[in-house]
Amino acid sequence: MNATQWDKVKEIFDAALELSPVARASYVTESCGHDPLLFLEVNDLLESYDQAGAFLQSSGASTGTGNTPCQRQPTFASGQMINGRFQILRFVGHGGMGEVYQATDRRLKGHIALKIVRPDMLSEQTIARFRQEVSFARRITHPNVCRVFDLEQCMCEELGREIFFLTMEFLQGETLRDRLGRQGRMAVTEALPIVCQVARALAASHTAGVIHRDLKPSNVILCAAAMPNDAPRAVVTDFGVARASEDSGWQDDLSSYTLTGQGQTVGTTSYMAPEQIEGGNVSPATDIYALGLMMYEMFAGRKPFSEKTPFTGLVERLKRPPVSPRTYVKEVGTRLESFILGCLAVDPAQRFQEAEVLVKAMEELMANPSRATEVLAATNLPASQLSIAVLPFINLSPNFENEYFSDGLTEELMGALTKVEGLRVVARNSSFRYRQTTLEAPEIARQLQVGALLQGTVRQNGERLRVTVKLFDADAGCHIWAEGYDRGIEDIFAVQEEIADTISRQLKTKLRTDGSLLMKHRTKSTEAHDYFLKGLYFSNKRTPSNLQKATENFRLAIAHDPEFAPAMAGLANCYAIQGTYGTQPPDEAFPRAKDTVQKALALDPELSEAHCISGVIQALYDLDLPGAEQSFRRALELDPNYATAHQWYAAPCLLAQARFSEARAQLQLAHELDPLSLVIKTSIGSELYFERRYDDAIRELLTVVEMEPTFGIAHYALGQAYEKKEMYPEAIASLQRAVELTECSASARAMLGRIHAVAGHMEEARAILDDLEQLAAGKYISPVHIAYLLAGLNETSRALDYLEHAFKIRNPDISTIGVWPVFDSIRSEPRFRALCRSLGVPDTA
Repeated sequence: MNATQWDKVKEIFDAALELSPVARASYVTESCGHDPLLFLEVNDLLESYDQAGAFLQSSGASTGTGNTPCQRQPTFASGQMINGRFQILRFVGHGGMGEVYQATDRRLKGHIALKIVRPDMLSEQTIARFRQEVSFARRITHPNVCRVFDLEQCMCEELGREIFFLTMEFLQGETLRDRLGRQGRMAVTEALPIVCQVARALAASHTAGVIHRDLKPSNVILCAAAMPNDAPRAVVTDFGVARASEDSGWQDDLSSYTLTGQGQTVGTTSYMAPEQIEGGNVSPATDIYALGLMMYEMFAGRKPFSEKTPFTGLVERLKRPPVSPRTYVKEVGTRLESFILGCLAVDPAQRFQEAEVLVKAMEELMANPSRATEVLAATNLPASQLSIAVLPFINLSPNFENEYFSDGLTEELMGALTKVEGLRVVARNSSFRYRQTTLEAPEIARQLQVGALLQGTVRQNGERLRVTVKLFDADAGCHIWAEGYDRGIEDIFAVQEEIADTISRQLKTKLRTDGSLLMKHRTKSTEAHDYFLKGLYFSNKRTPSNLQKATENFRLAIAHDPEFAPAMAGLANCYAIQGTYGTQPPDEAFPRAKDTVQKALALDPELSEAHCISGVIQALYDLDLPGAEQSFRRALELDPNYATAHQWYAAPCLLAQARFSEARAQLQLAHELDPLSLVIKTSIGSELYFERRYDDAIRELLTVVEMEPTFGIAHYALGQAYEKKEMYPEAIASLQRAVELTECSASARAMLGRIHAVAGHMEEARAILDDLEQLAAGKYISPVHIAYLLAGLNETSRALDYLEHAFKIRNPDISTIGVWPVFDSIRSEPRFRALCRSLGVPDTA
């Protein structure tokens, strides 16, 4: 690599350091263009920076000796005298950013480490970081913090330039990163003393008003113990990105050493706290989070978050704490688990606030290591907080197609349990994500945040039925009830009612009324019930072909029992979904849905599902938002646990009216009831997008994509948020993925065309427009989809023509145009405002 190429590497590297981790990858890719060698060099340098800080992480421990692009030989030779004071004893090694030597300090009469930055990487920023490291480290005097003596400089005659270097305590040993890499998980008795010492170092640092901000295993040196049976001395190093705490009273003293501005993200990505990732304020709790990540890795032998890409872990950390380390290592008891997870709360205010608390906790566990592996029973929840998840019953029938029956039984028990007073029931989407899990009941209960789990199996053989159930109590940490039922198929209703009643008694709650109300909506026809379960099974799959199968089965259920209200509601729901998704023209699908749901409500005015579907029809087809709100409120009155009703009440009903805070509140309730629902999490991200909180929307939607990369609707929403941030390559990639995953849906294709248009790719945009308009000549295509593509092409008049046509045919996509950002460019048009008035929605978002 020649000097010109190296200057380019350095230029991109320096600029990348100023960016957040999420923005850094895009910048490097764009800056390096089609030069793979340039990309590799910059990437290697950034990795070295993350591994070692801007300088070497050590002061003598585990330092590499490989060559760097521009520094193949050590700067100083053995025996060389520096500034008449420091005599080089030996070259220890170098990393991506500097070199470390062992030297003798003739004034202090002892060995020191001499740490320099590579001359070719010398800049005002690196010199400032040296000064900062000295200033901060000098304020801390503690045996578990590396002593830093001074910042020096000298003229190097061979290089014809000045050299800056730190003098510091020489540490002999290995880094904690090396130890973990060599042996993996550490035994509890081995790890506790190290954690305790690091916590002591943090306590001393925070007392001195210093926040480290870059604590990680490679910044902890394990030095040989003084006595053979003693634990190694753990020493925290590298205060190069530390900063003064807000209450230290001496921030201004170091203003000249500030390396990053307000909101700038610094540190190593793998060990950043959520507030660091977002560029927020740091505090002692930031260092405690990093210590929690290290503890997790030490005790569990693995990192707590995904590391599939450099940024997947970042996204996960922003939204949730990790799964318990006990999932992987049973040696970690609940007491130790509570300390680890107590460091890793997403909200800094929910973490341990003082490192001294951890010091005392680790000292107690070291005095009695058996307490670290002890499993404690959880505190009983008050009755008002009782909660349960019904996991999908396992189909043990000889015929795999009988899975519809086990799934249906599961859903009906969920519905029955929602009628138990004071019991929160996790919704279907979340519980069914554990269909093929290898996790044990305690961890599932922890992830779903419930106090109880119902598990079961179903075996159907001819007219005989074998159902087994087990109730797991998370408080007791064991199964508290199990039962098997060998009955005829005609006894399925009695079995369901008995299970629901027993669970209610086991959880010591009471039914709202007598137990018979639990099964009020059931049919007496086993044939109708069987078709109904098949309808539920296919309708949950949501694809056009499966919706058609669901429709046929609900119709057969109604044919066998014309007074079967839930089957009526299920059929109405299928019609409404087909009209919403555009698989059927809305002026055909919604009138059918409306007629069917009215029949369901006539049969049973207290059927919550029917009121919810009625609200959907009123909001999307009748364009009657006040009426829709009344229906959603009635549905939730009848069943507060109905997550889908909370979701639909939020969008489109509240969202269409720009009542964003109310919509967010309803979506949060839906999320609490159905925490793993991809649809609900996508709706949360979409609400943030409609509210013009594009960064928040991207973060939320990325978590959905991480949970399920093949969920096309999330990619569709994510692409729209990227567009508003002018991140066009990311937006196009997301929409291309959405097109693939939604069977080339018109909505995804039109949005892809729109983004090509706003990105200036007119040829691609017009090709998609031509395809969609030709397709619309032979089949139904939502006019709103073509309208937002035309708006991207600045064809305002044609876009308004399509929107007015959508209003005329009552296209459901028209309901949210008042707040939809894709129409911001035409929002001031008189025709657009008139359309919003006709819809009864605001014309300004």
